Amino acid sequence: MTLILLLQNLSGTPARLTPQLIKTQLDIKYIRVILTTLLLTNLSNSTIMAEQKELKVISWSCNGIRGKIHELSKLLDQQSPDIFCLCETKLDSSVSDNELTRDYTLYRRNRTDGLGRGGGVLIGLSNKCPFVVSRINVSHPGEIIALDLSICGYSFTIACYYRRPCIKQVEDIVNWYYDQTNPNIVMVGDFNLPDIDWNDSNRPVLKTTRETNLHQLFVDFIISNNLSQAINKPTHDKGNTLDLVVTNVTTTNPRVESSCSDHFIINFNVLVDNVIKRTASLTKPKPYWQFEKADITNITVDCYSLHCKITSDISKKCSAEQL
Repeated sequence: MTLILLLQNLSGTPARLTPQLIKTQLDIKYIRVILTTLLLTNLSNSTIMAEQKELKVISWSCNGIRGKIHELSKLLDQQSPDIFCLCETKLDSSVSDNELTRDYTLYRRNRTDGLGRGGGVLIGLSNKCPFVVSRINVSHPGEIIALDLSICGYSFTIACYYRRPCIKQVEDIVNWYYDQTNPNIVMVGDFNLPDIDWNDSNRPVLKTTRETNLHQLFVDFIISNNLSQAINKPTHDKGNTLDLVVTNVTTTNPRVESSCSDHFIINFNVLVDNVIKRTASLTKPKPYWQFEKADITNITVDCYSLHCKITSDISKKCSAEQL
C-alpha cells in the first residue's frame, strides 16, 4: 500500500485532491515536521504531584491487550490512574511487563489451564504511589487476582475478576470474598451477568428468568453482605452491564467511556482516610501517536505530491543520487 493510501485509511475518508491543492514542489523536511508533531512525548514539567484523599482506579475488559498497547499507553498517560485493572488480557509469558508499561508495577494471572490464550487478569500499581503489597492472591479457583494493599495508613484489598460466559457459576468470586480478612474490599472486572437490573446499587433485581439461579445467587451475595455495585449503565457495545464495581468502601460515581474494545472503560475513585502523596515518575514517558490531531488532508496532499515527483523521476530514469 502506498503512503498516501495508508494516510487516507487513517483519516477514515479520502481527501479530495484538486489541482489547486496539489503542490508542484515538496519540501521533504516539511512533511517530516508534520509527522513529528503527531508524536507526543508529554514530559512532566513538575515534580510536585497533587495530594488528594482518593485513589483513581480504571477497569477495562480489553479483549486482548497485546494489540492495544498503543491505546493502553494513551489511556495511562492521559488519565494517570493510581491503579488499573484489565480483564481478558490474553497474555502469556512471552510478553514482558515492560512491553505494556514502565510506569506501573504489574501483577498478572495469565490463563494457563489449557483452554487457549483467552482470559487473563492483571492489576497495575502506579510507581508514583507508595503502595505496600502485603499479599498477592492468585491461588483461588477462577480467573481472579487480588492484592492486599496499604498506602499512607489506609489498607484495602482490590480484586480483578473475569467470569467466562460458559462457566455457569459465581462461587469462585463468592468464596474468594468469604476468605478475605481485610474489611475494605473492591472487586472489579467482567462478571458477565447481563440479566441483573442495577438501578438500585444495594437492592438489585433480576430482569429476566434466564439463568435465574446463577444471577439470583449473585444478587443474594450482594444483599446479604451489605455490598454495593456502582455501575448502573451499559458497559458493553451490545447494551449489557457486564463490568461491575462491587465494594463496601466509599467510591465516586463511576464514569463509563467507550473504547477500542467491545467493553467500555470504567473510571472511579476510592475515597481514603489520608492524603495520598505521589512522586514524579522517574521513567521517560512512552511516546504514542495522536492521529486524531493530524491534519490528514494536508499530509495527504503533500504525500501525493511526493509520490508524483518520485514517480515522475523514476519514469525519467533518474539515478539514485538524483532522486
